[in-house]
Amino acid sequence: MPCHLTVPDDLPIIEAVYVGALTVAELNAKNDEILALIARHGRYLMLADCAKFLGTENTLMDMHVVAEELSHNPLAARVKEAVIVPDAPEGAEIVQFWEMICRNRGIMVRSFADRASALEWLLAGNGQ
Repeated sequence: MPCHLTVPDDLPIIEAVYVGALTVAELNAKNDEILALIARHGRYLMLADCAKFLGTENTLMDMHVVAEELSHNPLAARVKEAVIVPDAPEGAEIVQFWEMICRNRGIMVRSFADRASALEWLLAGNGQ
């Protein structure tokens, strides 16, 4: 699977590391797993490391479908997600679009160039 989920002992986050390209079905399934972890652990801070996400199997419309599906889960509105932008230009475009469509649906998502900045924002607590 091109996504690995962890619940670190040293940080109050859930972390997903995406590698390669994922289909819409894989992204929806992974979002379901993430929401289940959030509910189980009571951690609403999410770090999505997409540095190696290629996004080649996903169009912008596909990401719209994934965000729409996610927005129907009441837990999604409580999550604060920091996304590390991919190195690959096609993946970066999809992640930046993801940020915009999620925020338009009331899901707090922000993209970052590096892990340190992403964690600083996540752990700051203000969400701005």
